[in-house]
Amino acid sequence: MLYFTTSVRNNSKLVVVARALMAIARKVIVLDFNKISSEHVVATGVVVLSLGITYWLIAGQSKSPPD
Repeated sequence: MLYFTTSVRNNSKLVVVARALMAIARKVIVLDFNKISSEHVVATGVVVLSLGITYWLIAGQSKSPPD
């Protein structure tokens, strides 16, 4: 059985969150702001902000010294 260290698990999580950030960034780039509602823009911004905070928290957790 293969056991992962905390840093390997955190790196995997970082990759998943980074891919989600890239996907939503691509969606933002192709948005036509003249055709969508302001609620959709706000919701997209909330998703980007929450993914950014998640990435920051996971990256900060992986940099903490081991106990």
